Amino acid sequence: MRHKIKKFIIFLNGTYASSHIRVLSHNTYSTTIDKIKNETLYAADGGLNYVIKHNLNSQKIIYIGDNDSLSRKSKKFLDKKNLNINNYNSKTEYNELTALNKDKCFSDFAAILDLILKDNLKNQVFIEIFYGLGGRKDHEMANLLEAEKFLLDLPQGGLCYFHGGVILSTIDCMIYSEKNLSFSVFSKYKKCEIEISGAKYEGHILLERPSHGLSNQSTANEVLFKPLGSLITIYF
Repeated sequence: MRHKIKKFIIFLNGTYASSHIRVLSHNTYSTTIDKIKNETLYAADGGLNYVIKHNLNSQKIIYIGDNDSLSRKSKKFLDKKNLNINNYNSKTEYNELTALNKDKCFSDFAAILDLILKDNLKNQVFIEIFYGLGGRKDHEMANLLEAEKFLLDLPQGGLCYFHGGVILSTIDCMIYSEKNLSFSVFSKYKKCEIEISGAKYEGHILLERPSHGLSNQSTANEVLFKPLGSLITIYF
């Protein structure tokens, strides 16, 4: 039985806004910033700065953060929406704010993932992340590790697409791009099995160790990935 897949769009505080590929999983596609219309957007602290900068047409904004990276425009926006950054929980019909303590032991992104996980234990999940890569390397690594933890905790599996060049997935997915796209596939687990089609090296492939990644190149406009029981990471 195919499980229902739900998509979420998250804005973080990195530097990479977009990628040159499109990702598909179970009839759910990635998008680009200029095509976001009437969506519910999740913003982790400084990620709200980008939502404001791009003047995105959103159905709802769900903001979670400790407010240490907000621009003046973002603070004014929250005030205009009657969301008080000094109040731990503020809600209106169209927006939500959850303020976090600055001395917490987890990231703002982790708090958003925990919220999504709690409500989607019976669903597969497609998460598209803008501005999740770039900037401080420790923040970038923390984002990738939290995404990995989220996918491993998700009973029905899912996918996290970081614009800028990384996909983590435990479910089937496809990437659309021009031919001859160079990419690599890794898994941190021993003897990870994966099926690939539409690439120079395709078929049933065994990744023996974390250092035994597969450098590959697309031969078509579509490349299909099928993880067989493990989490894979695709770099492009």
